[in-house]
Amino acid sequence: MLVSLCDLWKSNNRAGKIKLAGEEYNVTFQLIDNDPALTAKIDEANTERYSNSIYFSPMLGKGPVSATAKILPRNE
Repeated sequence: MLVSLCDLWKSNNRAGKIKLAGEEYNVTFQLIDNDPALTAKIDEANTERYSNSIYFSPMLGKGPVSATAKILPRNE
């Protein structure tokens, strides 16, 4: 089942599993929507890649950043 990071955050279930290169890992998701330097980097990357797209404008600012999460290993 796929759930959005927002759903994970709202439910306080900030942990899960990911599959990477055929291996499964227990992880914790940390939303990072309050880091101005990260916002600038995301905007810069989106500008570089998508500036000619009709969908470019919504890719800047709070929207993409609010859906950005750091995935951290969880030791159990």
